[in-house]
Amino acid sequence: RKGETVSCLSWGSFSTVQAVKSLSVDDANLFTLLCSFSFVTDGEDRIFPLFSHKFFNYIRANGLTTKVETHLKSIDLLNSGTIWYSATRSEDKVNLQYFSKQYYASPAPSKETVDKVYIQAFPFTEIGRELANIAGGQPNKEFIEMLCEEGCIHLL
Repeated sequence: RKGETVSCLSWGSFSTVQAVKSLSVDDANLFTLLCSFSFVTDGEDRIFPLFSHKFFNYIRANGLTTKVETHLKSIDLLNSGTIWYSATRSEDKVNLQYFSKQYYASPAPSKETVDKVYIQAFPFTEIGRELANIAGGQPNKEFIEMLCEEGCIHLL
């Protein structure tokens, strides 16, 4: 009827549908690639962490270039500012989920990291978090093994 409104979607879902409509196939593929290198925190933030030099070499060699990151930020799927995630010494770790597996980051053995564990990361935007659930990103075994070997993360 004229003048009636019917709402079957929440505002967040509506925004996500609009975002999906506006993405090109290339944008969707680049975002799916980003999702393969992302983690979910205890607080359920989806993040793209900044780990080590070897981490950057790996993701760059596998298509996630600075240009791609900048583009995903410009289309509002990834925040442009970093956030520091931390845990107190008593917790001794920052829990991270990579697809169905639980990992944690712990302090590097150095005199400078005595009190806290820190992970610097770009959080996904609200729409980025919603799209990540349907983007089809796949776990990358070689990536996770490299992070574990580097001591960036550990299997929980």
